[in-house]
Amino acid sequence: MPRYYFHVQDGINLPDLTGHECRDLAAAQRMAVRLAGDLIRELGTDLWLDGHWQMNVTDDNQLTLFCLMFTAINSPAMALHR
Repeated sequence: MPRYYFHVQDGINLPDLTGHECRDLAAAQRMAVRLAGDLIRELGTDLWLDGHWQMNVTDDNQLTLFCLMFTAINSPAMALHR
């Protein structure tokens, strides 16, 4: 099975040095969504502190196959709630 690497950037680079074996590209995309969900849960309200991060998924040759990007933005109306 091919190995895919799920590198995260959130102001610093967090390389995935071990990767995950996935049956195919579609399985790697499902894994990326699952891992991203786990990261968002772990961040909790801290997601609002940095606001932007992304996950770049590569193959064994470090060729980027796809990317997930996440941005958390408070609207100006949030100032009324502080």
